Amino acid sequence: MSLKVEQALHMVGGTGETSYASNSRLQEKAIHRTKSVLAIAVEETYKALHPEHMVVVDLGCSSGPNTFLVLSHVLSVATAKLSGPTELQFFLNDLPGNDFNCLFRSLDGFKKRLEGEIGEGLLVPYHVAGVAGSFYGRLFPRASVHLFHSSFCLTWLECYLLEGEMSLKVEQALHMIGGTGGTSYASNSRLQEKAIHRTKSVLAIAVEETYKALHPEHMVVVDLGCSSGPNALLVLSHVLRVAAAKLSGTMELQFFLNDLPGNDFNCLFRSLEGFKKRLEGEISEGLLVPYHVAAVAGSFYGRLFPRASVHLFHSSFCLMWLSQAPEGLKTKHGVPLNKGNIYWTESGLAEVEKAYEEQFRNDFSTFLRSRHMELNVGGRMVLVFVGRRKRTPGHGDLVHLYGLLGEALNSMVLEGIVLEEKLDTFNMPSYGASFEEVESVIHNEGLFDLDGAEIFESSWDPFDDFEDDIHTVSKYTRSGKNVANYIRAVMEPLIEHQFGAAILDDLFARYAHGVSKHLLKEKANHTIFLLSLKKKA
Repeated sequence: MSLKVEQALHMVGGTGETSYASNSRLQEKAIHRTKSVLAIAVEETYKALHPEHMVVVDLGCSSGPNTFLVLSHVLSVATAKLSGPTELQFFLNDLPGNDFNCLFRSLDGFKKRLEGEIGEGLLVPYHVAGVAGSFYGRLFPRASVHLFHSSFCLTWLECYLLEGEMSLKVEQALHMIGGTGGTSYASNSRLQEKAIHRTKSVLAIAVEETYKALHPEHMVVVDLGCSSGPNALLVLSHVLRVAAAKLSGTMELQFFLNDLPGNDFNCLFRSLEGFKKRLEGEISEGLLVPYHVAAVAGSFYGRLFPRASVHLFHSSFCLMWLSQAPEGLKTKHGVPLNKGNIYWTESGLAEVEKAYEEQFRNDFSTFLRSRHMELNVGGRMVLVFVGRRKRTPGHGDLVHLYGLLGEALNSMVLEGIVLEEKLDTFNMPSYGASFEEVESVIHNEGLFDLDGAEIFESSWDPFDDFEDDIHTVSKYTRSGKNVANYIRAVMEPLIEHQFGAAILDDLFARYAHGVSKHLLKEKANHTIFLLSLKKKA
């Protein structure tokens, strides 16, 4: 039996005694020994091509201390030798079993060390992405890479022979660690799934119009805030269907999946092979546009890609999250202004609401400026996120959704389960902006034309697909649990960090009860914004 190496091979992850990170000095010595040749290749490639942004790929990067060694050498050469407004797009490639989670989470520390060594003002702007797959096949669009590097990898063959049978299903299941439990995001993301399906026609128009306007040889599409689980590849699926039906057969697609470094990229990469097989069964091979998937770990409240390198951005259910909890929620003496609450309230201090508004304006402005730099002229964005119709919150707005969670925490404070000071210093880094606020920021920045805007509603309960508002206790008890499950899937890390893991089951049981009582009064719907924006010249 012949088994593909990519299905079984990966270096031992982590930082333990037997890990690759602790046992890769041989490879490290080879990279240092050959860095002068790499330096010449970087310099000569730049002199010959003078790209606005230089694309460099390290094949077989693994994870551990050597992973960023090649990037470090390239950046040192670029800083010392290259001129002009060059930016660097660096791809780290390895097989799907590689520990990309560890890799992405070490990027911030690498950046700080590098800035200390080279100097922040001298450092060439760079952007890092991960690509999971075998280099014994296509990984990138045609003519899109300037320089490949590979160290200690081509000794590995594509296949090896096995005696007897081996169950690949079990191995693949064992690799899918975490992310699929009863409280996981993967199991509780139907609300987000419904929104992606609901807005796919607008995405389809954006894909088609962007291609018609720019006719790129390879189209670069980015999904910001992709998460992991069944929805992570849903946008890619929709884009590929549009491409198969509407776009030129010679085009290739480069698709980037972005989320914060804590996202489960390992799970995401390991699901790509199954996704490809399902897609090939649904779209005939001759119509399927060649596509290449990479991941970028980092906050979209800042730069992620080289200038003018992206054709289309998509983001769903992300922009209501702020870059941080608002500043200014304490007096000059350190007394909390939002005491007993975890979000702004209608009855609370005006300063609290103002702090949330200002944080949203600053973050959304940063988002628009960053994407404007990264998009081609004529490039587009499709943005879907939770907001509110008017400045005065409605029955289903985040004020009530988070307010009920605050009430559950307050009940635990009264019973001595949660410390009062812990509650008083916890503020949700999220904001449901009014449409007026959103429109105002877009207008003031003056970077995008608002091609289209739609406001629709979706029930708090992800499994409630009906328009009726029948008040039955059993129905709303079930709905309360459904809402609590998806809120827990999203917020558990935040809650655990502030209050500890011991309260989680009790807290969300109380929250489910509170939500059920709220829904008995009146059905609650999220207000969802769908924006289509086009970059101005």
